[in-house]
Parts: sequence; structure tokens; C-alpha cells
Amino acid sequence: MEHIKKLSDMIDNIAILDQYLQDPAKQDFALKLIKEGTCFVAVKKDQGYRFYPSRYIGFKDNSDDAYIKYNIEEGKDASPIISQILRHNPKASQDMETAYKVYCETLGFVANEKGNDGAEHKYWIIGLEE
Repeated sequence: MEHIKKLSDMIDNIAILDQYLQDPAKQDFALKLIKEGTCFVAVKKDQGYRFYPSRYIGFKDNSDDAYIKYNIEEGKDASPIISQILRHNPKASQDMETAYKVYCETLGFVANEKGNDGAEHKYWIIGLEE
């Protein structure tokens, strides 16, 4: 799959993942991505943050079918692209880790202590206009 090239590509994928969280047929797919992720774009929304895994949002025009077809197991290839677009690298943050755990609880599961690959969670923090 092709990597995203600009912020609007990432925003499109964020919107798709938000739709999946509301769609009973696709919700489990979205929840698994969030639970197993390591690096996340943390987006300030409403009263807190929402978290979007790099391994999903870093690929242009992504969907559940495309993700499964291309068997995208990790976002390491996507992380440098996201860092370039956002102009900063993801960082570990206790505040964001706490916010991530709260978000996971609102989605109905307990957050993993580390990403699926055993690495600590890292975050890019952004704000988007609704």
C-alpha cells in the first residue's frame, strides 16, 4: 500500500476509523487496532483525546479490507512519514498514556501496558478542527 503524503490523507483515515467504531460490523476491527497499537496520533476531541494507530492511518485510502489484504502488521514504515507530516516524532508521555487508558475504557476494554510488539506506547499530539 501507498503511504500517506499529506495531513488530509491522515485526516481521511481518522474519519474512517471513527466510522468503524460506530459500525457494529467493523467495530471489532477498529478496537483491535487501537488495543494492539504502539504509536498513536492523539487527537484532542470533545473532553479528551482519541487515539489512532500509525499502522492504520499511515497508509493512503486505508480501509479494513485493504488493511487485511495487504496484511499490514506494524506501522514502523508509516511512523517516519507521519513524523515528517506532523513535523515531530512520537514521544512516550505519562499524561498521554493515562489519557489512552481512559479512552480504551470508554471503548469497553483495558489498555495493554505496551504495544503489540512489546514496545512502550508513543504519541504524536495534534488538534483538529471539527
